[in-house]
Amino acid sequence: MQKIFGLVAAMAMIVAMLITSFEIAIYSDYGWYQKEYEKYQVLDDLEMEMQDVMDVTEEMMAYLRGDRKNLEVKTVIAGEEGMFFNEREKLHMEDVQGLFLGGIQIRRVAFVIFAAAVLLILFQKGNLREILPQMYGWAVGPLGWQQCLEGWSRLISISISCCSTRSFLTMICGCWIRLRIC
Repeated sequence: MQKIFGLVAAMAMIVAMLITSFEIAIYSDYGWYQKEYEKYQVLDDLEMEMQDVMDVTEEMMAYLRGDRKNLEVKTVIAGEEGMFFNEREKLHMEDVQGLFLGGIQIRRVAFVIFAAAVLLILFQKGNLREILPQMYGWAVGPLGWQQCLEGWSRLISISISCCSTRSFLTMICGCWIRLRIC
C-alpha cells in the first residue's frame, strides 16, 4: 500500500512541477517579452512605444492569472488613447485565461494529493527516502528518461534528508552537474 501511495505522490509531484515550470517561464522575466517584441519588430505594426506595449503585456498577464477581472486596457496607439483589445481578442483571451486558471487549479490539487500521499506513507511508518525515489522511477521510467530518472531520484532522496534551503540547492546543482559529466 505504501508503494501505491508513493506512486501517487510521485505522479502528483511531476504534474505540480511541470505546471510550476510553465508558470515560472511565462511570468518570471518580462524582459524576454521585450526582446521578442524588438526581435519581431512588433512596435512597427502596433505604432506604440515599448513602455506602452510592456504595460499592456503586464496587464494581460495579470488577467491570465486571474488578478484582473477584464481586459479593458487603455493605451496610446498611433498617438491616440484607446482600448488595446477588441471584442474578438477579448473572447479569445477569456478562453486562454480558462486554460491558465485550470492549470493552476490542477497544480493545487496535485500538491494536496502529494501531501496526502506522503502523510499516508508516514502514517503507515514508511521510509520516504526509499519509497518516493523508487516510485518516482516507476512513474518516469516508462518514458525512457534514464538520466532524468536517476538525477531526480537522487535529488528526492537527498532533499528529504536535507534541512536547509542552501544545502538543498547545492545538492540540486551537484546532481545536475554529475549527470552532464557522466
